[in-house]
Amino acid sequence: MRKSIPVYFVAKVLQAGGLAVVAIGFLQKFPKLMDVRILAGGITVFIGGWLVEKFLLRSK
Repeated sequence: MRKSIPVYFVAKVLQAGGLAVVAIGFLQKFPKLMDVRILAGGITVFIGGWLVEKFLLRSK
């Protein structure tokens, strides 16, 4: 029998991944401003994790 990954961990991994993308994008271009596409990608991934947590976990 295969165990499924709890939805809570999926949401938190997405949120942490989004923050990591933003942090890496910031460090990659440090003295200059970071690329807007990297920022948008990181925010999108983070919001995806937040939406999973908000609507799939707390609606019960």
